[in-house]
Amino acid sequence: MNKKPRLFLYTSIFILTIINCYSQSAENEAKDYFNQFLNSKAQFELISKSLPTLDQCQMVFKNEYASEYFDYMSKFKEEIKEYSQKIELEKHIDCKVETINTSSLNDTKTSNMNEYSHVFKPNITFYRLTYILKNGEESVRSLYKYFVNADNKWLFFPNPAIVFRN
Repeated sequence: MNKKPRLFLYTSIFILTIINCYSQSAENEAKDYFNQFLNSKAQFELISKSLPTLDQCQMVFKNEYASEYFDYMSKFKEEIKEYSQKIELEKHIDCKVETINTSSLNDTKTSNMNEYSHVFKPNITFYRLTYILKNGEESVRSLYKYFVNADNKWLFFPNPAIVFRN
């Protein structure tokens, strides 16, 4: 048997294993961080201090979309303050973290972000958070909790579908 196909197969498996281990490590690191915020009040405080600047939006979105997203976030900042004062406290027992990389959006149909792949810069990893309630169900308030780790800090990016839907 020719050794080249076998070598290619083993090399491919090795590379995929390393990528999977790195992804798992990043997800675990994110889970450890976000498990510090297991109630709705703490989550809103986190979101308030994690809103991106225009420069940080430009790290994630292509130029023409970065300013549009930032404008939305500027308005959103006021809504967060208002909403956080009215929301009923919800306690969670865990945080589930899923990663979505912009370079592989169209490779999979699991993300509702696929139709907005044209707005992102390549190779940006979003961390989608889902908080788990005491009864084991997912909190409905987790639907739009996306974060990106950039500039050595966690930045909050609500689901881009909210901004670019129209």
